[in-house]
Amino acid sequence: MQLGYFLEDGFEHNFIKERTNDFWEMNLHHLMTVAMFGGMILTNSIIPGAFVSLLHNVSDILMTLSRIFSNTVFKKLTYTTFITAIVFWIITRNIMLPLVSYECWKGLIYPKELT
Repeated sequence: MQLGYFLEDGFEHNFIKERTNDFWEMNLHHLMTVAMFGGMILTNSIIPGAFVSLLHNVSDILMTLSRIFSNTVFKKLTYTTFITAIVFWIITRNIMLPLVSYECWKGLIYPKELT
């Protein structure tokens, strides 16, 4: 589902939406995300890829809620969800992802013929 979403979003970004000042950055983002999901499927690394996707989507959900609330009269709720999204972004992408990646790398056990 995530791969399909980013394929569609990349298509829409290139051919339907009006170009904005972050056009090339978002193209790179879509390309790298599709490459990650494609590589995850090809190498049968579903669990690490799903974990990375989960860590990235937690803050994205809160950021989307903040955008929704910004179009209402609930400004305090908008500020609260925005601050929470930023805190989750810092925790998940800058702390949890490197720590968990390092622990996974540290725990790799290769067969004797590959070492």
